[in-house]
Amino acid sequence: MSGPFTALKIERASAVELVKDTGDNTSEMFPTSAIIRWDIPARADMPPCKLFWYDGGLHPSRELAELPEALRMSDNGTIFVGDKGKFNWSQGSAPTLIPASKMKDFQPPPKTLPRCESDHFVEWTTACKGGRPAFSNFDHAGPLTEMVLLGNLAIRRRHRQEGRVGQRESQGQEPAAVEPICPTQVSEGMGNLIRKAAR
Repeated sequence: MSGPFTALKIERASAVELVKDTGDNTSEMFPTSAIIRWDIPARADMPPCKLFWYDGGLHPSRELAELPEALRMSDNGTIFVGDKGKFNWSQGSAPTLIPASKMKDFQPPPKTLPRCESDHFVEWTTACKGGRPAFSNFDHAGPLTEMVLLGNLAIRRRHRQEGRVGQRESQGQEPAAVEPICPTQVSEGMGNLIRKAAR
């Protein structure tokens, strides 16, 4: 989920909802499969959008993916649906426009985002020693983790959760069992621990 979270400049969700699950969850286990939807408010120059998570063998419809009957849906991938088209990205392969025939005249945009110059371990160590921040630093990972955990909350609570995520506000039917931690507190606290450990 990190790719869409970054590409869509998501800072928080305004609501999260369990769309469907197998109903086999217990107080100690999550369901075998589920579909979760987050409502994302407008961000800077981007309009509101919806983000869906499918797991446990559930997939978007073949019509949405415009997938020919002969092809199998990927078990690990992302479909972006926009006003001007769609594209699919499956882990381990290059993104492709949907339908694939649109790739014929496609010219990729110039690379403008920074790239990881080493492996994740070296990148993390460099950041700990005061170098360039890691791409998945706590400023990114904290809000992303909080959004994912809201999906878990939606599965547990089984009804729509609304509020300003990360700002300790809730408009659900009853208070959550555990008050969410503000991502800034996590980022600052963990960042200080890592800097001390790197000395």
